[in-house]
Amino acid sequence: AEEEEEKVLVKVDWEIMDGQRASLTYQNTDGNTISSTGAGSRSYAFNDRYYQRANELTSYSLQVFSDWTDNFSTELRIGNQEVKNGQTPFTSDPDFGDVTILDVIDGVDVFLGADRFRQANKLNYDTDTFRLAGTYFAGDHEIKAGIEYGEVDVFNLFVPGSQGRFQFDSVEDFRNGIASRIRYNIPGSLDANDGAAEFAFENTTMFIQDRWMATDDLTVTFGLRYDEWTSNQTPTANPNFQQRYGFTNAVAPDMDLLQPRLGFNYVLDGSTFIYGGVGLFAGGNPNVWLSNNYSNNGVTILASDVRSGDALLAANTPGFLFNVPQASIDGLVGGDGAVNALDSDFNVPAIWKFNFGTQREFEDGTVAGFDVIYSQEKDAAKTIALNSIRVGRAADGRPIYVN
Repeated sequence: AEEEEEKVLVKVDWEIMDGQRASLTYQNTDGNTISSTGAGSRSYAFNDRYYQRANELTSYSLQVFSDWTDNFSTELRIGNQEVKNGQTPFTSDPDFGDVTILDVIDGVDVFLGADRFRQANKLNYDTDTFRLAGTYFAGDHEIKAGIEYGEVDVFNLFVPGSQGRFQFDSVEDFRNGIASRIRYNIPGSLDANDGAAEFAFENTTMFIQDRWMATDDLTVTFGLRYDEWTSNQTPTANPNFQQRYGFTNAVAPDMDLLQPRLGFNYVLDGSTFIYGGVGLFAGGNPNVWLSNNYSNNGVTILASDVRSGDALLAANTPGFLFNVPQASIDGLVGGDGAVNALDSDFNVPAIWKFNFGTQREFEDGTVAGFDVIYSQEKDAAKTIALNSIRVGRAADGRPIYVN
């Protein structure tokens, strides 16, 4: 397979009447990259360990620009964006499990079959957007204000090990069909698709900005932006998690952030100007890490780990490696698996940004500039392993944890 990328862009403009025009845009981007896992100086991976990471983006948008008076204009935009991300292994049969053969030659391990993270891995999200903004000129002021709304529907399928993980302690054991360990993760229905997280969240934004031409040489811009992220769907509650840690994992996103911003541009003379600003900025939509709270609830995905008994013998399971033994299915347990939880007091990560700079053009046309940029995180996101307890420090000062 080859890495490919195809892009299609179609745009139609329509002059409706004086002061009114519309634009309709269609875009499709379809591409893929090739990656592999398991290959290294002490390991060998067969071709079916390679996988294709495919990405397809399709978007539609309608924009209407209206000049109502000499001083007031508006922009209306309605759009939809669909993104499909998938990871397809190069295995000839997707039912074949993840196989590891240890110590084949002088400590070199061999891997074949799709690795566990490629066995059920797909992320799709569909976003509907709306934006209405207006610009008003009043004397030395250019005032912009507007509202934006977006709704994101997320489908996140991630069930590592849904085809089974088979381990053999030697190549002889592999030839003889004697596994040393079989691990299996699957929803109770035995259909990996039932382990997908499906949810929707909304993002509402309001903003206002005033660009003030204070003098012929000084322009000052200041404004406020407010963002809110909410969802009326909560992750599946895990009672064992709540009993152990004292709070529930069934917390839906309910976050907001007010972001003030200020900037200036001052012309010292015909060839030199200075500029600067300060503001609070948040990142983009937190699709993936919010989705993990819905898919990793410790309840939906069951697990089994067979390390002994006749179930490890290939002769006792028809289609061994394509199918897990019945003991792996009978041994499935759940309700106390790995959990991703969102703190009920979680604040949106943001960054304060400060900048100051100057630029000068010399008589020979050379342009020189100088910038100072400083950033400071606000409410930086942290991942805390609740099941790890700090028990001391090593001799070199590193902390020591136990589960």
